[in-house]
Amino acid sequence: MHFFVDKVFKRVYNISVSPGNRGNIRKERKKGKKIFMKQIKKFLVALILVLAVFLVACGENGTECPECPEPTCNKEEVCDGLIDPSTCPEKECETCPTCPEVPTCPDFDAAKECPAAGYITPADCVEGITAPESVEFYSEDILVDGTAKFEVEITPEKAYQGLVWSTSDPSIATVAEDGTITGVKPGKVTITAKSAINPNVKYSEEVEVVEKGLLDYEIAEREKNAIVAALSAGYVSADFDLPTTWNASAKVVYSDPNGKEITKFTMPDLGEATSQNYAISGSVTYKDSVSEFNVTLKLVKVAEGKNDYEKVAFAVEVAEAFLYEYLTGAKVEKDVFLPTSVYGVSLNWATDKAYVLTADGKLTRPNNDTEVSFTITPKLGAASASKTLKVVAAGYSQEDKIDYLLKQGSLKQIAGKEFVGSIPLPEYDAQFGIKLTYVSNDPKL
Repeated sequence: MHFFVDKVFKRVYNISVSPGNRGNIRKERKKGKKIFMKQIKKFLVALILVLAVFLVACGENGTECPECPEPTCNKEEVCDGLIDPSTCPEKECETCPTCPEVPTCPDFDAAKECPAAGYITPADCVEGITAPESVEFYSEDILVDGTAKFEVEITPEKAYQGLVWSTSDPSIATVAEDGTITGVKPGKVTITAKSAINPNVKYSEEVEVVEKGLLDYEIAEREKNAIVAALSAGYVSADFDLPTTWNASAKVVYSDPNGKEITKFTMPDLGEATSQNYAISGSVTYKDSVSEFNVTLKLVKVAEGKNDYEKVAFAVEVAEAFLYEYLTGAKVEKDVFLPTSVYGVSLNWATDKAYVLTADGKLTRPNNDTEVSFTITPKLGAASASKTLKVVAAGYSQEDKIDYLLKQGSLKQIAGKEFVGSIPLPEYDAQFGIKLTYVSNDPKL
């Protein structure tokens, strides 16, 4: 260090340093050293500033811009009001080193997780939300009137879990907002789950609603009997669609008198005749069981020469004929066929106890015999009429009620059982509103 400083002194101050005068310039050396260190510090500060400017400078020779932050929410560019994760802003710097702003989300409101429209809008999204990449669930058969909630897998694991559920046929199975599926009637239906923030991410499965407690051949036989009953009731005077099965998994096939397969009946020209028999054959297939049938349709020609008022009055008489056995004392123990038109006259039906007998003749068996009033209103052109027809729906007999109490009701747990000690005896059965009292054959016990 001394050698280095001596060189500097010689060059800067033109002073020769020798052993003889070294002691005389000791003060000058200290002063020069201080000046020299100050110059070094200034040089280092200038160098740092130049490097800093170079590192942050923009232009052709500038360094790359700093990485933009990830967007915290999907960009508010929507299609039909729905968030599409593919529209998130790209990482880019328009002016170095400042990055463009990215949209942010308001505080999440849990009440908006399932809006009425079914999907979440940008204003309802969660801060830092992650859109799902796939949705999958595992289905199984459902019983009629039964419910099921399938296990769902959403990836990635931390993606938004909200789903919108739908069914292809609510007459077979319905699905609630939380994914609970309810079987309505037998058949196959497609259940779909879509992401609530990206409907393009979805998954569908075919689900079958099945019956319980009946063998295959019993189902085929029941469907056949229902079809035969519908075709045999009343007269035919116009074209109509042939009935289908209640169990959508059971298939029915019809053939005309020539053996040609048909799905609709077409009224033929009767010529001079006023009536004609028309044979239809068919079969109902359920799985491996087949039940065949033959039905004869009673074709009639619309009476000519009657005006609209006469036709309406005649239609009332025909409607009464359909309920004749129930109007003369028989009780209704099954569904009733109620025609909706006769000879071109439309028939509108109403009931005062739809919970027992509906306007289309569907029976729900009451606890006790119940009188039901049907009101029929035929109409054709300007002519109309109204008539009330009363029938009795058969309830449960005393024997039926006792059988229910012993096998399914309040007495099921004690009937025929042996007990040690005291037991509580039920006092009421809610199914039939029965108050229960008891008599002991041995009061001592």
